[in-house]
Amino acid sequence: MQEKQKVVSVIADPIPEEVRKHIEATARAMIGHSNLTQDDFQDICQEISMEVVKAAPNYNPEKCSYYTFAQAVVKQFRSRIFRYRMRHGMDVPAIFLDEKVKSDESGDITVFDVYCNQLSEAEERREEVLAEVRKIVSTLSEKQRQICILIMDGYDLYEILEKLNISRPTYYRYFAQIQTKFKKNPFFSKNSETK
Repeated sequence: MQEKQKVVSVIADPIPEEVRKHIEATARAMIGHSNLTQDDFQDICQEISMEVVKAAPNYNPEKCSYYTFAQAVVKQFRSRIFRYRMRHGMDVPAIFLDEKVKSDESGDITVFDVYCNQLSEAEERREEVLAEVRKIVSTLSEKQRQICILIMDGYDLYEILEKLNISRPTYYRYFAQIQTKFKKNPFFSKNSETK
């Protein structure tokens, strides 16, 4: 009889203080993930609370406490929110390309202009690095050159050993020589110091 009264009182108040605190803590933890901001806090709390209220009739006191039941509901709904936002592309912040970054006498500079400039700089940098790598590779012996090409093509150690028919110690000896050539090159030693 006492157990039935407890169930009725829990269902009468489906969100007791401890559950409300857990909902708020979960909502606070979600802020900053999947592009959720502080402005979404109240909405998240409300959605999770409604989900707990909807699930309250399914509570069985013989299986667990009401708090444990509510925690499971909150966890499931939190996961559902994240999955929904990922599926619908809402987890990535929107970037408006026509947004002005700064204005000066020559005109407005937009996010698109900055992005295009970064791409062109990255492409120039990539070409510069590739030219330097090609220059170093051209000075290597035939086996070293083959090892470099296979590494750049994404082959792993065992595939390289098999393709070139060399032993592991021989591979490591060649690799150490290649490494030394790259380290001695001022272009790569200069860039490794800046990292």
